[in-house]
Amino acid sequence: MRIKRKILIFGVAAAIAAVAVVCLFSYFGGDSGIAIAGREITKEEYIHCMNGQKYETTVRLQQEYGVDSSDEKYWFEEIDGRALYRELADDTMGELKYIHAVYEIAAECGYVEDASYESMMERMEAENDKRREIIESGGVVYGLSKYTPELYMNYEMSSLEDMYCADETNEGMALTDEEVQQYYDSKEWVVGREAETADLDSVRTAVEEELKEKKYQELVEKRASQLEVTGNVERMYEFVRNSLGE
Repeated sequence: MRIKRKILIFGVAAAIAAVAVVCLFSYFGGDSGIAIAGREITKEEYIHCMNGQKYETTVRLQQEYGVDSSDEKYWFEEIDGRALYRELADDTMGELKYIHAVYEIAAECGYVEDASYESMMERMEAENDKRREIIESGGVVYGLSKYTPELYMNYEMSSLEDMYCADETNEGMALTDEEVQQYYDSKEWVVGREAETADLDSVRTAVEEELKEKKYQELVEKRASQLEVTGNVERMYEFVRNSLGE
């Protein structure tokens, strides 16, 4: 699935993010200068996304180019005349477009009031306040006692996907028998310890759930591809280079 369910390790990472935010404010001064579909990307939003994107970009660069990531300076290496920090910047913008697509669709469905990053942060703060009050009153909370922006967004995006897929009135979620049969036929389905081939009736729920998830991902990817990025992209590249500490 495209929506990330990463568990991020904070501490040192949080300190790095704080330094990067200071750097971003210092470098841009006012607005970030980058917008997606006319909605400005705030400095905080960009840096949170970039820090969450670093690992995936690093893995991709290792797989595609055999990059040695043991030294953070690898971001300033060049492959085919292109500095790797630009790869991180591009991947970050791609991830931001995807995130915005998820929240735009959720807002259209009425799952959230506002598709903005600021609105997501308000919901996170409200959830953290609720959890803190429960703990202070001697109650028990399940999962984390406090969310970070990255973890809350991962949690919320996963929840938004589940809500969308559960509503058959949403685009693509009312499956036909033909669609289900075709998806079942497209791969092998097994059950039990002996991994016996399962007939459609015995795995129909799993087939339908997986097909809905696939169609949802395709819908989000399509919406993301249609979102226009405007602003001074070269300036954003420069920020990423500076924030990585060349």
